[in-house]
Amino acid sequence: MKRLTWLLVLTLAVGCSGKKEDKGKSSARTTTEEDDDDHGPGPHKGLIVDIEKLMDSSGKKNLHMEFVVNHDKKEVRVYILDSKAKADYPIKAEKATLAIDKPKFSIDLNPEKPDANGKASCFVGKDDRFGVEQEFAGTFTVIVDGKPYSQPFAEKADHDHKKK
Repeated sequence: MKRLTWLLVLTLAVGCSGKKEDKGKSSARTTTEEDDDDHGPGPHKGLIVDIEKLMDSSGKKNLHMEFVVNHDKKEVRVYILDSKAKADYPIKAEKATLAIDKPKFSIDLNPEKPDANGKASCFVGKDDRFGVEQEFAGTFTVIVDGKPYSQPFAEKADHDHKKK
């Protein structure tokens, strides 16, 4: 497990140059025990990362998170995506938080447009520090049915800082 964690950290720990990316090139890479896929940019043009042990309704495949920053609005959105990282996947989360490494801070994320059952696929937070165009790295944590699921992430050097 230590080897997998170290590999995940090495795979995700990269910077951001602020250069425009070619639309055909991937800006996200993930590694899990199940796969070593290059997911490419997500449906919301963000960074996709597998959320280890947070499973879809079949209980067999990991869900994904997509990290998206809007610098103009000083806003961050974390989308929960299905096991193929192609479509939004609503979950009933008791709490969602985002801890950013540099500058070091943490914020609670609120579900956006929960359905009648309290499920949402997008969690939103605002903070002035998201107005800075930089590569963000940290940990997303979501609590579902009393169980926390935490996933580290990091934007890559070729990540595009387009205004979203």
